[in-house]
Amino acid sequence: MIVSYPSFRKLFDLPDIIDYEEFKLKLRVKRNQKVMPYTPDEFFFARNDFRLEQKEQYYQNLYEICVIDRENTLKKWFAAHIQIDNLTKHMNFSLDKNILKDDVIMGRLQNKGRIIKNINFDKIFKTKKYSNEDTMSILDELSSMFSNYIINSNLTIPNGFEKVINKDLSTIFAIMRGTRHRASIFNPYTYGWLLQHYFDGERVIAPTAGWNSYQIGFHQTNWKEFTCIDVIDSVIDNVKTIADYYNDNLFADNKIVNGYCCPSEEIILEEKNHYDLSLCSPPYFNLEIYESDNPNQSLNNFPVYHDWLEGYWNATIENILPTLKKGATFAFVISDHKDIFAHIGKENYTERNISEDMLNICKRHMAYKKTENIAWANFSTLNGKQGSGNLEDMHILVK
Repeated sequence: MIVSYPSFRKLFDLPDIIDYEEFKLKLRVKRNQKVMPYTPDEFFFARNDFRLEQKEQYYQNLYEICVIDRENTLKKWFAAHIQIDNLTKHMNFSLDKNILKDDVIMGRLQNKGRIIKNINFDKIFKTKKYSNEDTMSILDELSSMFSNYIINSNLTIPNGFEKVINKDLSTIFAIMRGTRHRASIFNPYTYGWLLQHYFDGERVIAPTAGWNSYQIGFHQTNWKEFTCIDVIDSVIDNVKTIADYYNDNLFADNKIVNGYCCPSEEIILEEKNHYDLSLCSPPYFNLEIYESDNPNQSLNNFPVYHDWLEGYWNATIENILPTLKKGATFAFVISDHKDIFAHIGKENYTERNISEDMLNICKRHMAYKKTENIAWANFSTLNGKQGSGNLEDMHILVK
């Protein structure tokens, strides 16, 4: 079930090794979406600081990282982000740690998301943000470094420059994570904890699959049935693989698990008055665009925001509601955001009150109960940054 390094390595079609002088000539810098017209040499000469004095060592280290030792660099990146050595540890865990602190659900505590990154690595790390023209995914970044010798501009500023001088791959990887894009992952522990300690019932339906994180969380609980809907065929393929793992291994729980590869706005489900809960974190309109040939991503079908709210979200609610029991709970996790890359640049952006807009559509069909908060960062780093996605709303309604 898990992905090994050879599968990851197949994503990269690396060119022949070039010599050091050719590497220096080809080396370029990319800032956000754009490859800069200047060379690193020109940049360092313009700054005329310690970087100019140490630039030769800087180039030599980059040459080792990106060319001579690129296989080892890729192996270290894989080990740092994707590698799974003990499957049981990642698939079977207790939900005994309380993650509710000061009336906020701390979503990052007991983070069990690594298995999700592994089984969906080729899509999670290829996900774009806000635009089909986005070339800022982490896998794009890695490919550019090794194939085209284009480096992140944050490696040319003083702090990043020093990390290259020190060949500090761990921090270089951290810079990439902080400045490049990948799909967000709902912590499986958080989903399981919500089922086990917050909501009541036995049967849950999720209008999205959450990269399989919901299902793994579900399998740690006493809940008996899980159904998810998604348009990514590989994610739905994983549903059966994951269920088989639990049935064949430690849990042997024989839970009922269903996965449907279909747009949630189009699906017709036979179950009526069946589920106790619907719980998911739905798409954020155009906040994440995954790499897929599947035309059924909701943004492709409804590229205009208002049309998306009606054609995707309202239609999804209308399809899920008949499957819920009377008095059942409908909950979803979302937050407002700034659409800073919609115009390929931070100068112009749209603030989307998507949390309120989606909640108002829900209120057409159900009774609003309350809103909780889920924090995906420590309180010390939140500072009210709800728009950044660090703090999300969990809206709770009742059929």
